Amino acid sequence: MIGFSFGHDASHNTAFKNKKINSVLHFFSFLTVGIDPLLWGLRHIRSHHLYANVEGSDVDIDKNPFLRLSPTHPWKPKHKYQAYYAPFVYMFTLLHSVFMSDWVYLFSNEYDWMKRGVPKVELYVRFILYKIFYFSLVLLFPILYCGFSWSFIVLSYFTASAFTSMVFIIMLVGTHFFDGADYPQPEGEFLEHTWAVHQLHTSCDWNADKSWARFLSGGSNCHASSPSFS
Repeated sequence: MIGFSFGHDASHNTAFKNKKINSVLHFFSFLTVGIDPLLWGLRHIRSHHLYANVEGSDVDIDKNPFLRLSPTHPWKPKHKYQAYYAPFVYMFTLLHSVFMSDWVYLFSNEYDWMKRGVPKVELYVRFILYKIFYFSLVLLFPILYCGFSWSFIVLSYFTASAFTSMVFIIMLVGTHFFDGADYPQPEGEFLEHTWAVHQLHTSCDWNADKSWARFLSGGSNCHASSPSFS
């Protein structure tokens, strides 16, 4: 919930007017999540927010071996059942980001366009320090100083990761994966619509009139509209 309410706004530099304060809030908001804050901010703003639902540009719908996230992806017979097994796949979202996606985004040249303008030394140093800090906080220190067995702590870590993954998916995925969503394909180097119109074609609101939904999601449920309270 801290990630939704504070980390997301900080990544857009809208939580505070001061960018340095936003950077600090962004870092600590993601500390117990395990996803590198800088890399997440880059992929969220430069990839997802600019090119929502555009295959090859929105990393949130990259091809994967389990789920078909876009009508432009190849259809396989197993996808007929993905509505039933998708929740179990989504439970591994956070673990996949912590142990795989972050490393791919950092070290693969395929995503250099996403990291353009950020010195590599800064990316690497921040990444290493963050991962050391994170794994020390959630695994090393509990194993060393708590009275529980290491197996219980590791099991708790995986359980918490699965729960966090499901909350994230329930909160955010529905804002782009719905029956009325468009999955535009570029014509050459350009999309059919301007950025603002593109967002309306690829996003939706859910329970925008419910105060509890706005509170729990940090306003992320109002994805297509911009109500006065945000």
